[in-house]
Amino acid sequence: LDEVTFIELWEAMLAIAPRTAALAAERAPGAGAARLDEVVARVEGARSADAAVGLVVEFFGLVAELAGNRVLVMSTQPLTRLLAPSLRRMIDRVPQAQARIVVAERCIAEAVRRGKPAEAETWMTRHVQDFRRGYELAGMALGTRVAVPA
Repeated sequence: LDEVTFIELWEAMLAIAPRTAALAAERAPGAGAARLDEVVARVEGARSADAAVGLVVEFFGLVAELAGNRVLVMSTQPLTRLLAPSLRRMIDRVPQAQARIVVAERCIAEAVRRGKPAEAETWMTRHVQDFRRGYELAGMALGTRVAVPA
């Protein structure tokens, strides 16, 4: 994982996360959304970038869990391990990042609540695309290697 670049991470997230969100909306409406809402509320209230990042990672992991597919849960783990340091750098440099994350994650949770897979997929796609835009706004090159925590 030490050689992975941001763009490689982003492409993998774009390939996996939206479909995972759609499956969560198909398989876990109602109670699953309540768990997502709780995480989003904590993201919104996070007072540090580190706390916010940890909660965003938790959100992605929970979406995978709600999708009811163990392979997607396992696939999400290395993605979020790579996501955390990239997101941390971006949040430090883009003041509106945390607020935009909250909006997208609320919309994903609402789509899961209402059992709307296409809507969940669309919002997750936007969420992942916004991650790239934030990275670019932060002035970081897409070919930057992701710093993997030990």
